[in-house]
Formats: sequence, C-alpha cells, structure tokens
Amino acid sequence: MPSPYLLLLCLLGGCAKNTNVPSPAPPSPASPSPAHGADHGDGFEGDRSTQHWFKDPATYAEHWNDPARDDYQKPDEILAAMQIAPGATVMDLGAGTGYLVPRLSAAVGESGTVIAQDISPEMIEYLSLTKEKAGWTNVTVSQGAPDDPGLDAGSVDRIVTLNVWHHINDRPAFGRALYASLRPAGMVVIVDFLDEETEGFGPPMEMRLPAEQVVAELNEAGFQATIIEETMPRHYVVRGMKMPRP
Repeated sequence: MPSPYLLLLCLLGGCAKNTNVPSPAPPSPASPSPAHGADHGDGFEGDRSTQHWFKDPATYAEHWNDPARDDYQKPDEILAAMQIAPGATVMDLGAGTGYLVPRLSAAVGESGTVIAQDISPEMIEYLSLTKEKAGWTNVTVSQGAPDDPGLDAGSVDRIVTLNVWHHINDRPAFGRALYASLRPAGMVVIVDFLDEETEGFGPPMEMRLPAEQVVAELNEAGFQATIIEETMPRHYVVRGMKMPRP
C-alpha cells in the first residue's frame, strides 16, 4: 500500500526497460527479488494479490528516500494536485519506506492526520520505527490488505497512491472502496508509470496502464477523473474527485 512511492532503482534487471541505460545496482547483491523482478520505483513491491515484499526495507530506504529522487518524482507537483488543507486526513496508500510521508505530515499540520499504509509487515515495522525517530506525531501507521484499503466510510479527505495502482487486481472495485472512504469533495490522486519505455527503470510494459485507462477505472468507481498536467519524465498523475451521486 504508499513509494511511490518513487524509488531510484529497479532491482535485478527484470524491470529495466531501456537496454541502453544501465539499471542502478541493488543495495545488496543478495537481496531477494519479489514477483515481477523487483520494486520498480514505488512504495509497494511485487503484486498485491500475492503479497510479495522486500524483507529488509532499511537496505533499500537509502535509495528509495534519496532526495535526488525529487528530480524526477516531483513531490511538490504531487502535493499540489492533492490540494491538501491543514487539518485534513490523508492516506498514503502503499507508503513503503515513507518517501511522501514527511511532506504529507507537514501539509496537514498538527491538527491533521496522515495514514501511512502498506501491506508488508516489514514495511509497517520500518515505518513505525521511522515515525518514532522522526517524531511524526500526526502520522498513523496502518497495515492494509491487497484487496481492501481498510478505511471507514467517509473517514478521509485525500488518498494518494504512488506507483501502486498497476499492482491492484480489481481496480474498479478497489476504486469503489476508496470512493466510499472519502468525505464529500474528497479526492484520490494516482501517480503511476507512463505506458511507454522510460529511462532507467520501471515495471514491465505488460504491467503498465495508460493514464486514460486509470481515468476510466476511476470514473467507473464513481469519481470524476482527469489527467493532471505535470512535468514528470516517467509518470502521469490522475486525480479522481468524489462527486455527489445523482
């Protein structure tokens, strides 16, 4: 659930799509590889249906949370698309090692809440330790399920998923669950990889989703979805607004 997340590497070659550009080396040659080869730059690893994850998040956090990632991930643009007001309740769905969490924490302020959710127990443990060390008093760490965001109806204002959406199996159903969890005028912001070759790393082409497909899936779930203008070289942003049902 999320980095994303967001990450600076595609591990073990299976996700490096441009053969003319070398994939960044993994932090450890002995690091395990989840389904589909590796985390390809996000806060969620593998396939949500099979619940694969990295067993040692700290090994990868140095790369995933590297400030140099901002050059292509454009976190300020993501937050601008989210239109977060102080005091809001925001979920980072697939938070991974917490790349977006400190920015979300600052955006909601002391009176707001950030729910950093992931499905990996190892990620949850890592996020919990990071929260304690960083002193994120407005952050709640939550373990989710592959097919359920685990949110009460009308409980959150904003949801962001970073490089996670293409991992979800029944996306329209999952979208409906997100729709139900949002308060009136709430929104979900989905950041994912372009459905074309991207330099350096990314998921296999067969896993990539056109932005137009994401728009259609969110519309099917009840949202009013649009593609947001941005300057990311590898990603697109789709925003779904919760509109009153007729």
